[in-house]
Amino acid sequence: MAEFVSQEALTSMARSALMSWLVVVTMTVSLSILGGFWLVVQDLHHVSYQVGGKVPIAVFLSDDADPRGLESDMRDLSEVESLKLITIEQCLKDRQH
Repeated sequence: MAEFVSQEALTSMARSALMSWLVVVTMTVSLSILGGFWLVVQDLHHVSYQVGGKVPIAVFLSDDADPRGLESDMRDLSEVESLKLITIEQCLKDRQH
């Protein structure tokens, strides 16, 4: 049975070679476009996951603000992974070096 089906398929392809090649080319182009979009979506998802999770935020306070109170409030937030308090004196010292 498999031999008969294979022989009929080859005979049909030989009779209408142009149509057979058009089908093959159409399927190749369609699957390539689908695969290309899938790759782009996966890459964008991966990039957005990496970048979205690591956004540095700098906060500048006025001279009369209490940085220790803000620091304790920020540490209580679950979204904050790390926190580094830099005083004015430390910043000026680092800029001089």
